[in-house]
Amino acid sequence: MFFINLIYWLWIFIIPSGILCFIGYWIYAKDSSNIALSIILSIIGILSGIFFAEKVRKKHGLSNFFSRISATPDINDSNILDKESEEEKRNLLNLINQSLLSGRTTKVFATTSGGRKYNQLNIAIFL
Repeated sequence: MFFINLIYWLWIFIIPSGILCFIGYWIYAKDSSNIALSIILSIIGILSGIFFAEKVRKKHGLSNFFSRISATPDINDSNILDKESEEEKRNLLNLINQSLLSGRTTKVFATTSGGRKYNQLNIAIFL
């Protein structure tokens, strides 16, 4: 677990430090007399990377933070297949109730989510 948390910590650390170190290098590459500004930007980048990584680690936890940002809440909140299966169950119960009331044989088709016929059930209820 230590190795995974280390990777997550470095992942958070590298974004601000990498951006500011790149800007510092770019400023230094344009004019080598701006070395002081480049060093200051690099130090600010490293310190901000440490600050953000530690803030996330203490507040949320590293693995919890990355699991939240990589999750898909639109799929987790509502599952379309569950809604369809609930509707199919209600329809099946309605057919069974109608068969009970009428005393006749009813054919019920269970279908997959693609609409193909999966199985055929014969419900024969005689009173």
